Amino acid sequence: MKTYLNYLIHKKWLQTLVMTMIPTLIMVLILTSSNFTRYSSGGFKDPSELLISIIFMVIVMIVIVIFRFSSLRSAKEVDLYYALPISRQKLFLAHFIYGLLQVIFVWTILYVFSFITVVAKTNGEYAEGWLVLIYLIVMFFLIILYSITVFIFLKANTIFDGIAFIILFNVLFLFVPIFFTTTILDTEPILRHPFFLNPFYSVAQISNWMVILSNEIRPYDQNIIAASWPYVVTNTVIYLTSSCFTFLYTYHHINETKTEYIGQISSSKLGYRFYIPAILITSVPNIFYIGNAITFVLLVILISAGFIGFFIYRRGLKITWIDAGYVLIPTLIGMIIGIMNNGF
Repeated sequence: MKTYLNYLIHKKWLQTLVMTMIPTLIMVLILTSSNFTRYSSGGFKDPSELLISIIFMVIVMIVIVIFRFSSLRSAKEVDLYYALPISRQKLFLAHFIYGLLQVIFVWTILYVFSFITVVAKTNGEYAEGWLVLIYLIVMFFLIILYSITVFIFLKANTIFDGIAFIILFNVLFLFVPIFFTTTILDTEPILRHPFFLNPFYSVAQISNWMVILSNEIRPYDQNIIAASWPYVVTNTVIYLTSSCFTFLYTYHHINETKTEYIGQISSSKLGYRFYIPAILITSVPNIFYIGNAITFVLLVILISAGFIGFFIYRRGLKITWIDAGYVLIPTLIGMIIGIMNNGF
């Protein structure tokens, strides 16, 4: 495995460099053009622009996962890779570790240059120690999200489906927090906090706290931090546990991958037949907050999107009645929940 890992490091260095330079240059340009306005009291506004680097890094992290594991989901390449004199588990581990090294390298360069730009523009007016903590905090959560994203991608049988699964996962977790906070948990004020189930919630919240603490903290900000920390802890525990599980599951089950399925329809239980119904159930109830005409328009759009998803899954316009049921039944359930909660 060590030999193959060294091969990846020496062979893919240009790929890593490009993925580092592009977001770093864009981020530096954004920060250079930003106006860190000085208040009449003498201090600067919170350096929130620095958090844009996290968005860039999440995108790069997803791209790294696709690049690292696309060879294991390509019908033309998978036989070649599995024919190497290395076990599948070690092959997976080598790609996993190298991808993780790429994530660490890109984030380090991206954040260091972003940090230096902010300090240079503001003449060190912030408490930089808090801003340095953002680097470590984001690194921790990137590792968590990286493991989960690898798991999601490898549940597909093709590169395209793997990308689709990642997109569907993130779309689902835009709706899941809203669904839970407006329906099931609505009667519990302590749990009524938007997006606390989203995988990016903790990293966004904690990083924002660090930005606030780097400047002059206000009583209002103290209240926000005090109110949100239980959700951050809950979210972190959920996704840290999920990350460990997904890594161990993938590592121990990689030997069960049948190469003849690579390039074929992705029929995983955590694939289209899971994400599409789940998205419909969690999204449809929320549109009943809106007026009747718009509700029907959005309902048609969601149903159409569901069928398009199954057209993609089947790779054609011919789908089964079961596929139609995966779209219509969750939609009906979502409508019932929406009507019960919000009226019609």
